[in-house]
Amino acid sequence: VNGTTTTLDTKLVEVDKIEVEADSTNVAIAVTQTGTGDILRLYDGAAQLFTVADGGNVTIKNITGTPNFNIQGTNASATAESNLNFLLRDGNSADRTIAKVAARNTGNGGYGALDFYTAFNNTNTRRMSIHHNGNVGIGSTLPDYPLDVTGSIGFSGQTRGLTQSASSPTYSFDGDSDTG
Repeated sequence: VNGTTTTLDTKLVEVDKIEVEADSTNVAIAVTQTGTGDILRLYDGAAQLFTVADGGNVTIKNITGTPNFNIQGTNASATAESNLNFLLRDGNSADRTIAKVAARNTGNGGYGALDFYTAFNNTNTRRMSIHHNGNVGIGSTLPDYPLDVTGSIGFSGQTRGLTQSASSPTYSFDGDSDTG
């Protein structure tokens, strides 16, 4: 077919594959839905697995067990990372990354960490990390303790150790070995 516009209204039956190759700066496949039906549906047999609904909501289903949604980077290094970005449109109609979760290698051999970022004034800043050893860092990318907070903390209400009572709590402060 030659030309810039082709209308194809047919049902393909028992097709081995459909392949689109593009060698230009144009979009290879563009789907425009002007009605209210779903924009895209992908099936495995009769099971609808992937849907882009009218309005843009995406649904991914798994019918064979634990659902998987893989984000895979191809940079083979001990410090590679993959990001899940959360974008919202601001009042100027600009898409802004307002938060992200980054999965990063912390060494060769399958060691990983999760970093959580939030944005202020269009700059994403790492706020919390979960290291491969399970330690959680707030303000720290390499937490040394199960909960490692860099900076001041505030709390209200009663605080005590898990097995301690209100009359006999146990606390240890850096440089002060007194408890109670």
